Amino acid sequence: YMAATMMAGAGLLLLLRGWGPPVSPGSEFWLLVLGGITLIPISGYCLICLAKNVAVNMGSAVMMALLLLLPPGFAALAAGAGIALLYTLQRWEPEFIAFNAAQTALTVGLAGGIYWLVSPGPLTMGFSTLQVAAVLVAVVAFFLINSLLVTGGAVLLQRTRFGAYWMSTFGRAAVPYLSTLLLGVIAAVTFVHAPFFTPVLALPVAAVYRALRSERIVLRQTQETVELLADTIDRRDPYTFAHSQRVAALSRRLAEHLGLDPDACEAIAKAARVHDVGKLGIPDMLLRKTGSLTRREIEQVQRHAAIGAEIVGRLPEYREGKEFILYHHERYDGRGYFGLGGERIPLGARIIAVADALDAMTSSRPYRAALEEEQALAELERGRGSQFDPQVVQAVRDLLSAERQTLRGILGEASAALPDTGKAAVHG
Repeated sequence: YMAATMMAGAGLLLLLRGWGPPVSPGSEFWLLVLGGITLIPISGYCLICLAKNVAVNMGSAVMMALLLLLPPGFAALAAGAGIALLYTLQRWEPEFIAFNAAQTALTVGLAGGIYWLVSPGPLTMGFSTLQVAAVLVAVVAFFLINSLLVTGGAVLLQRTRFGAYWMSTFGRAAVPYLSTLLLGVIAAVTFVHAPFFTPVLALPVAAVYRALRSERIVLRQTQETVELLADTIDRRDPYTFAHSQRVAALSRRLAEHLGLDPDACEAIAKAARVHDVGKLGIPDMLLRKTGSLTRREIEQVQRHAAIGAEIVGRLPEYREGKEFILYHHERYDGRGYFGLGGERIPLGARIIAVADALDAMTSSRPYRAALEEEQALAELERGRGSQFDPQVVQAVRDLLSAERQTLRGILGEASAALPDTGKAAVHG
């Protein structure tokens, strides 16, 4: 795929050579070409990760301006050279530099070709309805071509589904991505009609960058705070140390094995990472009690699922996972905390329930040693169809057969983290 993309990029440059509006290679023309090659690496460092697999690069605005101002071949050449310079400075491997440069040249060249096919003429002719339509078509074409090329490579590399990857990566980033392209349109129009004001556009670009970056920082810090609370709960007892981290890793792997899309896997892993955060509202004396709990005490402990869902439910990062936390103690036969059963229980909650039980069984407790994987699997099989979702239990069995070392690596962190102490275990 990489070789084909590089060949297609080189072929497109040859095909577009001399195609487009007449070129007067004066100082303004070369200023655009060299300015683009220089600005793309600079703006390329303004990268904002909005979520996993989702990022916005301010270099896209520069590329958009280039394809509106230059013939397609020159725009593609300048954009490809700029990306090559950026990744050379970042010390990427040569083959990845060539691949990304070719991919960028393809995106800009094709989108630029579409623009010049639809446009009635250069931006210098002024704006008409057709001109505005041509610009909007170019913006959409840029977004779609780039996203499809990136998704194609990811599908071949990660063996994931095309539609699922595109939605999780570009579907979520469509608005900020298109916003950066529109900034490029504004820059191109300003350069044509008031070139001396073009540097002033750095101010709104910086404002957009800071706004997106600040939003992401707040979201990340909020998520880290909630995860810290979950870790604090695990640390209240040495026998549950890093429990939430292992449950999150197990849940993600089970979700991936069941064929869920990347967004769903991420939401389930995030919820699993903080599934016990509601235990903040449960007294230590109950969580650490070694004897049997009274009915009233059981009801108090069971409240932790609802408390946890309430804590994270108002946070954007956990909007999808709220129900997974709320229902992770439901039983498949309907005899759980809230009486839901079967398919009525969200799949994420069913996955977390199995991962939670598996980690608990393979971790040491003061009243018993950790179970071996086969013993734990036998217990899961015993609860198959009653306590646990049969398809999730089957996923555990499949993974133990195909990826035993991977699961052992996740579960093995329990014994590695276990301190030498005889304190009581946390219930639930």
